[in-house]
Amino acid sequence: MVKRFLSLIVVAVLLAGAGGALFWRLESANAEQRAIALLRAVVDTKASAVERWLGERRGDARVWSEPANLAARVDSLLAEPGNPEHREILLERLRLMLDAYDYEAAMIVAPGGTIILDTAPANVLRDGVGRGHDGLGGADVLPRFAA
Repeated sequence: MVKRFLSLIVVAVLLAGAGGALFWRLESANAEQRAIALLRAVVDTKASAVERWLGERRGDARVWSEPANLAARVDSLLAEPGNPEHREILLERLRLMLDAYDYEAAMIVAPGGTIILDTAPANVLRDGVGRGHDGLGGADVLPRFAA
């Protein structure tokens, strides 16, 4: 009777061990699949962020490469602030930036924080204007954009 009882205990322990090992193998495979799916989701998210960033850089190139005299136009507007031609051409350039990035508003700001030109209907961007030169290549007038 003792031998039979010990045999049952040994069989029960072996079955429990085999069942535990089988369960561990199945669950580790599921856990690995879940981890791989999560990593794929992270990769997809990062890839989409990079694609969006590249699209914005292409938009930069499109907006600021046409026409070549954009900096001269800003200088002309600073020299003649009341000239509607300079203002309209620069506003059109800012509108192109809004379209390229799907932004709500944009402005051109002098290093001291003076707003030279903006597309904001009210004070949408005025609170975010920085003070002074921001160190981007020594430019006197820098575009600022808000998403």
